[in-house]
Amino acid sequence: MKPKILVVDDQESILELLKAILERENFEVFLAANGFDALDIIAHNEIDLVITDVSMPELDGFTLLQIIKNRYPNLPVIVMTGYYDIYTKEEAIKYGASRFLPKPFRPEEVLKIISNELGVPQ
Repeated sequence: MKPKILVVDDQESILELLKAILERENFEVFLAANGFDALDIIAHNEIDLVITDVSMPELDGFTLLQIIKNRYPNLPVIVMTGYYDIYTKEEAIKYGASRFLPKPFRPEEVLKIISNELGVPQ
């Protein structure tokens, strides 16, 4: 059974890039352009891992992270952002993020983090 990963980002190029990387490694990939769509996908699918951007309109990544951790405390969430600083990383960890992924990233970086988080061989 393929692990199911939800990618949440308001940039279509990031969604498509991560979809290509993850599908090539045999993950089942769900895409959401905002936090509200992400919550709907999680509610109707057995998601194994969420990767979310921080900066999104309407429902930002930190708020999404808090909601996910409140409703699904065992669902791992990786937070990614193009605006990396130590404050952002500390906030992500404080709200329950499993890992932090600064943009831009290399495909092998993403795969290593996911592999470690899900306990699957890379």
